[in-house]
Amino acid sequence: MLACSASIRDRQLFLTVTNSHAQQAAEITVNLLGGARAAAASVQVLSGEIHAHNTFDAPTQITPQPLAAAISGAVLTLTLPPAAVAAVQITLD
Repeated sequence: MLACSASIRDRQLFLTVTNSHAQQAAEITVNLLGGARAAAASVQVLSGEIHAHNTFDAPTQITPQPLAAAISGAVLTLTLPPAAVAAVQITLD
């Protein structure tokens, strides 16, 4: 149901997370290891009706939207809607 990739550069951790389930949201918890702590995070999500798509006549049917995430030290949590892809950028302390 979930797929994820991660990369890091300097003090920026970038995650992409996909929830492929068509009807169920996914509760996601990211635990930072090695003593890292999150200073800030921003999340953008693409989601909506599962068959929605952009066309030349309607180029903004699906657009990135902000998604709330909670940070507590080394733990980030968020809820990813069904059939969604999120880009998560975490600034590390």
